[in-house]
Amino acid sequence: IPKNRSQIILYFMNEENAEREASFLMKFNSHPHIIHTFGFVKNNIQSIILLQEQAQYGNLQILLQQNSRFQPSIKVLVTIFLQIVNAMIYITNQHIVHGDLRCGNILVFEMNSKDSTKNLVKLTNFSLSRRQDETISQSRVCNSLIRYVAPEIVRSRNKLNSNELSDVYSMGVLMWQAVSKGAIPYGHEINDDNVQGRRLNGERLERPNECNKEVWEIINDCLHNEPELRYNFKEIEIRLTNVQKKLVQYILCSQCNTDILENELHNHQKSCLASRQRPCIHCNRKYTLVEIERHEKACPYNPSNESYKPDPTQRQCKHCGQQYLLNQIESHEKVCETPIRSQVDSKSVPSENCTHCGQKYSLTAMSAHEKSCSQRSTLMTKFLRFFKIRS
Repeated sequence: IPKNRSQIILYFMNEENAEREASFLMKFNSHPHIIHTFGFVKNNIQSIILLQEQAQYGNLQILLQQNSRFQPSIKVLVTIFLQIVNAMIYITNQHIVHGDLRCGNILVFEMNSKDSTKNLVKLTNFSLSRRQDETISQSRVCNSLIRYVAPEIVRSRNKLNSNELSDVYSMGVLMWQAVSKGAIPYGHEINDDNVQGRRLNGERLERPNECNKEVWEIINDCLHNEPELRYNFKEIEIRLTNVQKKLVQYILCSQCNTDILENELHNHQKSCLASRQRPCIHCNRKYTLVEIERHEKACPYNPSNESYKPDPTQRQCKHCGQQYLLNQIESHEKVCETPIRSQVDSKSVPSENCTHCGQKYSLTAMSAHEKSCSQRSTLMTKFLRFFKIRS
């Protein structure tokens, strides 16, 4: 076992065709979307132990039903469908019918609800697989898989030669199930015999509420009751690929809260950080998001900075926070005050009065102001004189 495949699982099979399934799995080992089997051990005539890679997130059906963290976008689902179809094209080219294609037999190794490139699924369970020229037992298939198999298999009273198009029908049900968040086909009908009766009457699955129009057209074409009307897997792959190209995925930029195309997000975030600005909380000068953190630490008006020394010739504007000469500050505040109050309700901005001069400042500007307040030294001198006289 390669060192990079640390997670493995032992899979016990007791079915009469266990050795047959194991041979299929070993044959398809090279495909990236078919479960990898390292080998198998035959204990006795009807018991085999498979050594397989383990899927971190289990099967697709349970993941869609029970994991609230995995709510895939339609683009993610289309990517997953393409991976499954790719595996089906591979086994079809080798004249093999899977026979049990559904969400429960799709294993999930990587998942991401938004980024379609970070999802990986693999096909498993070849217990009903066989060559296209072989027959499928009616009793074995319909009792357990009546909701998933093609209608020609449901209609057959005897053994039926299945082919690629019967798997295509099951692929349509699989896609319907995935878009429906793992719902069971005809789920409100508990009795399988009733489901069989409805299907024999030609009843078809309805379009899920959240299904994309183009995706539904593909699903619907897979679900034709007449096999000759269905597309083959190569045609489905072409159609899904075209849908994938049309689906433009937007992702919200965390810096500017703007929707950006998925394939442009990385470059956008670089330019976004370099171009966007915000004011320093100490001096109120604007800096880019790349520069602002470094500046605020070294800002000469940062009270926590060791080099901070208030300029006695300047005072901070109580509206905009910028420093002005003492002989200019009064005229500036008269001009500065009006636009600020017209844009922002003064009640919504927390403020307090300076303990030295009594002027009102915002909480963010108060600390710096009090240290540089022109009245500070006068009040302190009066206090010291008063304290000296009293003592």
